[in-house]
This record gives sequence, structure tokens and C-alpha cells, in this order.
Amino acid sequence: MNEVLVSKIMTRKVVTVSKNSSIAKVMMLMDSKGIKEVPVVSDEKYVGTVIYYDFISDTQANPNEKIDKFIKKVPVLSPKDTIDKTIRIMVDSGISGLPVIDESHVVGIVSDYDIFKLLINNHIFDNFKVSNVIIKRFPILRPEDTIEKAANLAAINKVDNIPVLDNFGKMIGEVMIHDILKYIYSQKAGKKGKKDAYKGEQTEMKVVDIMRRDSSPTVITLNLRKALENLIAKKAKAAVVVDVDGRPIGILSRIKILSLLRGKNIGDQVKIEISGDFTFDSIMLLKSEIDRREKMFSEVAKFTEIRFYIKRVRGQLTSKYEMSANAFGKRRFSIKATDVGEENVIREVMEKLDSIVERMK
Repeated sequence: MNEVLVSKIMTRKVVTVSKNSSIAKVMMLMDSKGIKEVPVVSDEKYVGTVIYYDFISDTQANPNEKIDKFIKKVPVLSPKDTIDKTIRIMVDSGISGLPVIDESHVVGIVSDYDIFKLLINNHIFDNFKVSNVIIKRFPILRPEDTIEKAANLAAINKVDNIPVLDNFGKMIGEVMIHDILKYIYSQKAGKKGKKDAYKGEQTEMKVVDIMRRDSSPTVITLNLRKALENLIAKKAKAAVVVDVDGRPIGILSRIKILSLLRGKNIGDQVKIEISGDFTFDSIMLLKSEIDRREKMFSEVAKFTEIRFYIKRVRGQLTSKYEMSANAFGKRRFSIKATDVGEENVIREVMEKLDSIVERMK
């Protein structure tokens, strides 16, 4: 997988817009095509990208205005870039749709959806539960809250879905960023919303008027592969996760799942981040080593976070690696190891962490 090139999975028929396009036109295009990122061109050359979520940060904009202030410079890809590099850029930037540029021209676009279609059968997803990757800090709404409040929460938290709860804390629906924007901008354009009951100022309208009651949240007990398959089938960016009583406990997002492929936040009790020249197999090995020790890391050593970094030593006849681990808690520990092969250096670092835990008993 590491060697697969962007040119193999990118969408070649790219939807682009002119920098002179209006906000309303671009939003309508995004809605009709079901896309969240659109490259902007001028004289057929790439000048930037418009991202759907940015519209929620400025709901006072006139829909007839040009999109100038919403054009941003995002990381771009080359057709010769690898999928590994693409995943790293997406996770680090938080942008899940990247334009592919060749000599200043847009020749394709790659989304996390394209990557997951390629990787859905990768064994990495069998090693995680939905609870491993959910976003546990998320906003909530009540039916009587205003659409203005929903828009503000969506902008601050940068989320697609906000669960709506009843007085018992159970989920009765959800509000989508898509519906918030569609309603607000249709009001500005002088159109009525989804119901004839929409009257008066947009800020006085209630969440109950636009929430989706037919949403199907992800259950916490679902295997991560199954949950991901559901997201892909619905072409959904995220889903609310509920417990067996129907109470929301987190948000499952595709970009967060993608972070697993970069080795980020793979621990349950201790925050774990992995970077550098790791392969998927070495990430899985490290996760299994952490799983066996995590209770000791958390309860004995009082670690709250461990950051692992691995680097392949260039110019060596054998595959020699350097690895470091920085553990944070009541005290900070930094260790390093050098060995032949990823597996050996990982085990050496873990043994040194074991020694630290033993001394702290």
C-alpha cells in the first residue's frame, strides 16, 4: 500500500469553480455534487480551495458575494505522491479533500473516501473498536435551542453532526452542518426553509425545525471496520456514537479514523502518538505491546501521554533504526534505542519503558 501513487486513486473529473463565482453558486454546486472541497481556478490555473465548513464561520456573508474571502491555500498533491504521504498531509492539516496539481493545473482530487475505498480490507481496522477513535468532546443541542446556537457550535467545534437530546439525555435526532447552512442562506436569498412554519428572523428559529429524526447513530459495540463500512456506504463524513441506552458518547469521523494509519491516539487510557518511518505492521506491533502494558503505564507510572518516533538510518547496508519515546506524567522520561530492524528497536524501547515502570512501583 505504501507504494500506491496518488495517480492510481485520484478522481480525474474534478469539479472546479471560478474565483468570480458567488457563494450561493458554490454552495449549490457542493450540495448537488455531495462534495466538501472545491478547487478554485483562474485562467485554468489553480489558485486555492473553498471548503464547505468555512461557510459556517461567517454566516453573515451575502450569498451573492464572490467567494474571494473563502479561498484558502491548502496543501496540494502531485500525481507521483504516495498514499502514505497523502494520509500524513490529511491528518496533519485536517483537510480530507486535497487537489492534485501538475504544472499549476488541477488534474485530480483525492479524498479520504478514495483512500478508505482502497484500504477497507486492510487488517488494521480489525485491531480497533469504535471506542478507540471516537471524539469524546462534542457539542449537544436541545430541541428548543436556536439555529444560531447550532451554527455557532458547529463553527467552534468544526463538526458535521450535532446530536439533539431530550430531557433524559437520549438522542432524538441530529443537526447537520449542511442543513444549518442551507437554511440560513436560503433565508438570506429570500426563500422559505423546509417548512411553511419558517417565519421571522433566522436567529429565532429552533433546532427542532431542521433536525433529522431519521438519523441512524453508530452503536459503541460495533467493530470499527463495520462502522467504517457504514460511513462509506452513506458517504458520510461522521456519525454520532451512542451507548446501549441511546445516549450519545462521542462522534466517529472519517478523518479521525484516518489518523490511525498515522499511529495517532491509539491508546485507551494513555494518549499515544507515533510518527516517523513506521509501517502499518510496526504500528500494529507497537499497539499490541502497549495494550499489554497500558494499565501499568497509567496506574503505576501515571503516564498521560507517550510519543514515539522512529527514524531509519540512511546509508546502512542493513535496515537499522533509531527510536525514541517521550513519556509524560508526574515526571517526564526520554529514552532512545538503535537496532537492526523495526521489530527489534520497538522491543528494546518497550523494555526500557518496562524498567522505568519497575523503578516506580
